[in-house]
Amino acid sequence: MDIVFKLQYLYMALLLLASVIGGYRYKQFDKPTKFFYFFICAACLTEIIGYISSMKWKGNMPIYSIYSLLEFGVLSLYFNFSIDSFKARNIGIYIAIGGILLGILNIIFLQPLNSYNSYYLFFEAIGIITMCLFSFFRMLLREEGLVLYTYPHFWFAAVLAFFWSITFLNWGLYDYFYDHEKAKAWIVSISNISVNILTYATITGIFFLYPKMKPRYV
Repeated sequence: MDIVFKLQYLYMALLLLASVIGGYRYKQFDKPTKFFYFFICAACLTEIIGYISSMKWKGNMPIYSIYSLLEFGVLSLYFNFSIDSFKARNIGIYIAIGGILLGILNIIFLQPLNSYNSYYLFFEAIGIITMCLFSFFRMLLREEGLVLYTYPHFWFAAVLAFFWSITFLNWGLYDYFYDHEKAKAWIVSISNISVNILTYATITGIFFLYPKMKPRYV
């Protein structure tokens, strides 16, 4: 549908804008935010390559299969440095290595590069949501009196939790619509793109306001 393509272009524009503003603010970022910015750049580059591949070769599954491994690895490193207990024991690094190895095994034995890697995406969603929730727990436990909305890592974790929770729900809905209401499957497509738009619009705003986001306590 025409509206799907228009929303897709808006999503791509916001992702590119987040990359540009993040690059402009890069020197002001702390270490975990730099890893989060690498994730945004990887997402932007993957979408561009994926679009070109779909136009030229009518397929881009291998690109997204490889990207999902990179995405999980970089986000695990982000949490490794943003969560105090992870940083102390390098837990995020071990999670990144383990997750990437699982993804490689999935590609070799279960879902090859040219197929939809649903098993790994399920694992990735559960893993990232879990790390987000643990990040909230550590913020509340360690930073007593912290005004959360002034802390950029609260927003990054909240955005990731929102994105993966809704995306996880949409996968289930898409299977239902595809099996029972195929003509209405476009609703899920619009929902997915809308979540992407809201996610990257929020990230763009966080990058833009980053210098003003100084943790405050009450």
